[in-house]
Amino acid sequence: MNNSDIAYRKMLEDKIKKLQGQISDLEKKNTGLRLTNDYTTEAIERKKLEVEKLQEELKDYTEKAELGAVGETFVEEFDSIVDMDNEKKQAAQDKISELQDLKSRLTTARAQRKIDRKIRRQQKIIENLQKKDNFISGVQRVFMYPKYRKEMKKKQLLSNQEAKIAVAEANYHDAVEMQAMLDPDNSFVDRIKDTIYEWKKSRYLRKKERAAEILDKMQKCDSPIQMRGAVPVVITKRLKDKFTGKLQQEQMMYEAAQEYEQTQDMALAAAK
Repeated sequence: MNNSDIAYRKMLEDKIKKLQGQISDLEKKNTGLRLTNDYTTEAIERKKLEVEKLQEELKDYTEKAELGAVGETFVEEFDSIVDMDNEKKQAAQDKISELQDLKSRLTTARAQRKIDRKIRRQQKIIENLQKKDNFISGVQRVFMYPKYRKEMKKKQLLSNQEAKIAVAEANYHDAVEMQAMLDPDNSFVDRIKDTIYEWKKSRYLRKKERAAEILDKMQKCDSPIQMRGAVPVVITKRLKDKFTGKLQQEQMMYEAAQEYEQTQDMALAAAK
């Protein structure tokens, strides 16, 4: 794994750690009245999904494919510099080992002090190279950050929709289970509750359907801006379909009324 891989991996690990802290905070708050609101539950589910995606990326890591061409020339050039520095650090470490071995065979303090100075010189070389590599890692992160930020935002938006689907499915499942416990045939109260649960099931199915439609649209987008745009596109389409359906229904009712009037006129004419 080269230095740019390590730098990008560190950003992913930091993001996972931050999300896990946010999940812990939200779970502590998700009590009392907050349990009656899906907002916090969806937020927890969304962040858990983000963590899963990031952990999977770390498990099977292909940084170059993720980063694309953003700053690639600079990133690769810096990698070659770090690779050379690593060779220099290893050479200095090997030299230190040789000097330490030599020192162990010396008997006079004067000769040992001379070897100590040479060891410190090699240690200084390693220290300076490490400082240089740390600076390079920082520069690489600057080049990689725009693409990293884009990928994180895409994961966040997708996880948000997936969380809405998961919460809607969970609520639908619970409504089905609660409805199954009722006895509407023998209880007036249960008949009312049965109607309420039917309404809830229909509502959760609509929420799941809309969220799934938006998710499908978002998965076909390349940028976070396009993904955000998928939401109003889907909502507009659904409103248009609803409006079109209503117009068609009204048209059918109008034609039926016209046909009825014609039938009535014919019947009156025949009666005369």
